[in-house]
Amino acid sequence: MDGERVEYALKVPMWRSLRLLPIIAKRKRWTRVDPYVDGFAVDLRIEAWDRTERVVVYRKRVSHESRKNFQLNLFSPDDGHYGYSAVATNKTLGIPALWHFMAGRGAHEKTLAELKSQVAFASIPTHDRDANAAWQLLSALTLNLVRSFQVATGATRRPST
Repeated sequence: MDGERVEYALKVPMWRSLRLLPIIAKRKRWTRVDPYVDGFAVDLRIEAWDRTERVVVYRKRVSHESRKNFQLNLFSPDDGHYGYSAVATNKTLGIPALWHFMAGRGAHEKTLAELKSQVAFASIPTHDRDANAAWQLLSALTLNLVRSFQVATGATRRPST
């Protein structure tokens, strides 16, 4: 793997030790992702790990007060309400492209969670690798077949719980 590297993009918690909140509070210019989302990138020095990471901070306008109330510590009440998230990455994607990449990844995670909970995708039924691979393929086909039936029959979407 000489010269190759593994790319990553992962959500970063808003830990005080990372000192992201003061950086967000001072930020004047944001890059627009869509009408509700803005972001900016910063090279963040993490002393505890003795490394610098590219971190992209996003703010998403929400119509309600954020559960974590970051905006109360950062901005005056006239600035509106935002939900904040941060992504550490070594990918060279721009701010909007990284947002869409992470949103797509989130959709896959929800599908995998549904596979695990609804069609036993997470179970390992035998000690045979081939049998377990077949089990996972059948689980994925089952989920796709059920979704296809729902679309074909015009079934209404169940509300989120």
